[in-house]
Amino acid sequence: MFVDSRFRALDTVRSGIATVVHPLQQAALVPLQLWRSVSTSFESRRDLQIENTALREKALANAATVQGYGSLVRENEQMRILLTLRERASLTGIGAEVIQTGRDPFSQRVFIDRGVQHGIQNGNAAIDGNGVVGQVTRAHPLVSEVTLVTDKDHAIPVQNERTGVRYVMFGLGSEQLPELRFVATTVDVQAGDTLVTSGLDGVYPPALVVAKVAMINREPGQTFLRIRCTPVAGVASSQKVLVLASNTKKIDIPVDPKTEKTKSGASAVGGKK
Repeated sequence: MFVDSRFRALDTVRSGIATVVHPLQQAALVPLQLWRSVSTSFESRRDLQIENTALREKALANAATVQGYGSLVRENEQMRILLTLRERASLTGIGAEVIQTGRDPFSQRVFIDRGVQHGIQNGNAAIDGNGVVGQVTRAHPLVSEVTLVTDKDHAIPVQNERTGVRYVMFGLGSEQLPELRFVATTVDVQAGDTLVTSGLDGVYPPALVVAKVAMINREPGQTFLRIRCTPVAGVASSQKVLVLASNTKKIDIPVDPKTEKTKSGASAVGGKK
């Protein structure tokens, strides 16, 4: 040991022994390394599980908010379209929200959150950003019932925007397209024609888009065409509608002056007697 400490005589021997013993040392360290690796893996997995659980809870907490955001965006877009339509067409009306669909499976009706106390009346027209939705058929104090244009009991006077020819569009009920009735085979009508309100019924203002001609069936020997139409409004999906003010006007019937004069003379004679 003295000689080695003074002259480092055993360095070569020591190096040889270290080289021989090194594999044994590494083999002895394998269990410890495996343990550390497994322990680290379990700790990482546990941390990931904790983080995953926290993220899931956060996602669930935000789910309602995120879903509500999408609905809010759609509602805002519908309201923006309605406001733009009202300003452009100078329409006066009351904004309302669809709160419930009718319980009768054979009718096409929805309920809105506005009623008589808000100025809604029976007969008012309801539209969305695309076109005519339907007509108020029952106005209650706080809610109202709107019959859709697809309902089997609904009829609306329309006019072909391209030709100016007037028709009447009738609803056929659930999952069926409305139809134009009593249209002669000689009438000029084509698939894709836009149908707008004629305004002759005093309920719907003129020039509101109602539907597009979807199908024309010309059966040989038949007097009338069979025409089906696709409503342009979201009759089954609209959440926001604009209920228009009543457009009913008193119509002055022209009177023949000769008839009026005869009536006046008869009245005068009657009064003289």
